[in-house]
Amino acid sequence: RIMPKAKKAGGKKKKATKGSKKNGGGNSTTEIKTTPYIISGRESCICPRLGEAYHRSSHVEEIKSSLAITAIRKAIESSSDALDVAGCAISVIPRRLISNEYLRQEIVCLNLARNRLYDSELAFEALCELKVLRRLDLRGNDLVGKLSEKAGRLHLLEEVHLDDNHLTGLPTSCCQWKNLQVFTASKNSLKALPDGVKQWSNLRECNVRSNELTTLPDAIYNWTKLETLFAANNKLKSLPLDFGNNMTSLKKLELTGNELEDLPENMLSHCAATMVYLNLASNRLTTLPTKLFTTHSTLRELQLYRNRLTDLPPSIKNLAHLTRLSVSNNKLKTFPEELGDCASLRELYANYNATLSELPFSMGRLTRLEELALRGNPKLKFLPSSMTRCEELKHLDLRIVGTGAGKKEVCKLAPELREVLGGLKCVVRGGVSKKGKGAAGKGKKKK
Repeated sequence: RIMPKAKKAGGKKKKATKGSKKNGGGNSTTEIKTTPYIISGRESCICPRLGEAYHRSSHVEEIKSSLAITAIRKAIESSSDALDVAGCAISVIPRRLISNEYLRQEIVCLNLARNRLYDSELAFEALCELKVLRRLDLRGNDLVGKLSEKAGRLHLLEEVHLDDNHLTGLPTSCCQWKNLQVFTASKNSLKALPDGVKQWSNLRECNVRSNELTTLPDAIYNWTKLETLFAANNKLKSLPLDFGNNMTSLKKLELTGNELEDLPENMLSHCAATMVYLNLASNRLTTLPTKLFTTHSTLRELQLYRNRLTDLPPSIKNLAHLTRLSVSNNKLKTFPEELGDCASLRELYANYNATLSELPFSMGRLTRLEELALRGNPKLKFLPSSMTRCEELKHLDLRIVGTGAGKKEVCKLAPELREVLGGLKCVVRGGVSKKGKGAAGKGKKKK
């Protein structure tokens, strides 16, 4: 019985000695045992449990870098004039790209999208060595601040893509891009466009969505060949008085998500023969210029939702080719009778106009109408009887949504209209069937 106790005491003493070594006491030469896994984690300065994932990710970065080198080598071997090194985790322009004589003299298209370029000074100092570069894609990088003035040295550029960076401005030297045809710089923080853009007389497409522009410069009057202008989700408060008057080739204009309260009376007066898409949604418009629709007979889609419009101008009758019209979330009370002249209209969205109380009788002339959305209009009590002529109607939405529990549908459908819609297999949501005179009479008598 005594011997086991001695062993136990000895065990305790050994354990204490072990603990003293952990705290720095005992024999300092005793090596603390660990695993290679823990050692590699400590070397990575992260939790050992993440060490393996860290090394895997490092291996991926090495593979991406090697892909860039491989792409450059193949471009040289195949005598190609295009080089694609997108998504290769590049933070600086590879030296091999600018040191090769063939690449400097022959590369026309360069795709550097989705990399990690952050210093535009260093980037364009290298890119200026490419003497015949015409198409440059820098989307999805980390370029910060104002774009380098050295960018102007690439005077042969025809396409420039700068989307999804952190740019706050363009260089004044951009006036040297006189051959520019496509310019995109969406999802940045651009405050303004420099006056030098007036030299972009060959520009066909411009996309500056999701920036911080407060106005468009008068210099854009020189963009006479422009076909597409997207300037949505900025902070535009006004437009130049003669906006669009020289853009005789303009087809698509998008100004949604700005702070526009009114529009120039004569805007877009000279692009009547080309305009097919106009988006003025999500602004603060209360009225529309009378002349806006006077001659735009080619317009096919018009987006005016989320404004403060109380009516539409009678000149809407000129939109003979209009197929889609959205005026949801406004303050409309009715539509002009002239709406019936839009004979090509297929989709009409007028949801959530709290003051909309009636539709014009001319709705019956919209014989190609396929979808009519009138959801969330509590003051709309009935539809015009002329709508029995809308023989293409496939979807009709009259639901009262978001008005509180217990609220009932208020828009009544005449039996004749309900019968026609049923024959057309039209999907009707909401609304109530209006009882015929006979049924109403029986009901009162029974009561």
